[in-house]
Amino acid sequence: MYWNFPEANMRLECINPDRNMFRFYEIRVEPTLFDEHALLICWGRIGKRGRQRIALTGNFAEVQKTAEKLEKTKVKRGYFAV
Repeated sequence: MYWNFPEANMRLECINPDRNMFRFYEIRVEPTLFDEHALLICWGRIGKRGRQRIALTGNFAEVQKTAEKLEKTKVKRGYFAV
């Protein structure tokens, strides 16, 4: 059953009032119905709905590794964890 799998959620934000930049980036690892995991990515302006996509599916270790890479990339670009 899918609720026995671990989940991982991460929210990052980038705020720069001088450039009118108020962005968020969410990375979520969630189980699928087929005993795999999906990487869901949601991004956009803070306070808005944003856009989302499913990046890949696979085992939890692979998807978690990809999520950590995405987090490092965003932190280098000025995002911080909320």
